[in-house]
Amino acid sequence: MADIDISQELPLPVERPPRASAGPIDWLRTNLFNSVLNTILTLAAVYLLAVTIPPVIRWAAVDAIWHADSGRACRGDGACWAFIGEKGRFILFGRFPYEEHWRPLFTIVIFIAMILASCDRRLWGRRLAGLASAISSSSAACR
Repeated sequence: MADIDISQELPLPVERPPRASAGPIDWLRTNLFNSVLNTILTLAAVYLLAVTIPPVIRWAAVDAIWHADSGRACRGDGACWAFIGEKGRFILFGRFPYEEHWRPLFTIVIFIAMILASCDRRLWGRRLAGLASAISSSSAACR
């Protein structure tokens, strides 16, 4: 018998193309409202955010005290940001000796560099591990 390719002889059924799921409404429907439990959890999360975010914004920005001459002037309903400029170095470094502030600052720079490097998918894998080991060995050499 001769080899016959059946797919060429039989007509294929006509199928409709899949519905394009594009747009934010379809994304919400598929990911947040696809079941009763997900709908309840989504609505509960939206309610919690709506209840908590406005008071935090009011405390942190609207009612905040940005400039104060003394601690007494900072007594109010909002956050007191006036002391951040004055006590910023103490907040970052604590009671670490002033001459040695470069060490924790170098560590902060390393952390930020590693976070930024890990955001690039091209560096994932051996490159990021190599970068981490190079940074850790250079920081060990600074001791």
